[in-house]
Amino acid sequence: MDLKLYKSVLQKLISLPEEYLPQVNDFLSSLGRKHSQKEKNRASILALAGSWNDMLEEDFEEYLTHTKKTGDDLFGREVEL
Repeated sequence: MDLKLYKSVLQKLISLPEEYLPQVNDFLSSLGRKHSQKEKNRASILALAGSWNDMLEEDFEEYLTHTKKTGDDLFGREVEL
């Protein structure tokens, strides 16, 4: 932890008028929630990414081929308006 930065933030908090403290508290709480949500998202993404590790190489290649073909079938056609 950067001790100078921590002291600077505390000094600014001390100098704030008391009526602003609820807003500061709400803001700090929202930062904590955002950080927590990012960590949950990161864990979910890593869990999904790890699921590919158990797949055989040939199965994975077949999956990729099928996915590309399906995408081409859905989005590779011209649409007349």
